[in-house]
Amino acid sequence: MLPVFYLHLEPDNCFAAAGIWHPDNRTLTRVRSAIVSDSDRWAAFLRKLELEGDKLSRPPKGFDRQHPFIEDLKMKDFVASVTFTEDQICGSKFLRQFTSACRKMSPLVEFTTKALGLKY
Repeated sequence: MLPVFYLHLEPDNCFAAAGIWHPDNRTLTRVRSAIVSDSDRWAAFLRKLELEGDKLSRPPKGFDRQHPFIEDLKMKDFVASVTFTEDQICGSKFLRQFTSACRKMSPLVEFTTKALGLKY
């Protein structure tokens, strides 16, 4: 499972998303471990993004229940998104708006990519 940028086009449901959706346990552990070991960098871009997706009801095994990012460590997906209206999708400025959304989400993709030991 690799971090990606994604464009979803559907009537009344258009958005750009980025990150990792439904990764396997090994990938989850690597991303969670990176959050613990590089909490400052994780915190820096979360001020601009909100994580979405499924979440565990309890902290994952092996992670400190008191960690400041325990709610993020409980995530089963590491994804953020930016919604678009159909007017935006069909408008002449959409490519710029989509590029801007990807730039906004890029730190999440970079963080998760590096957490997996891949080049960004």
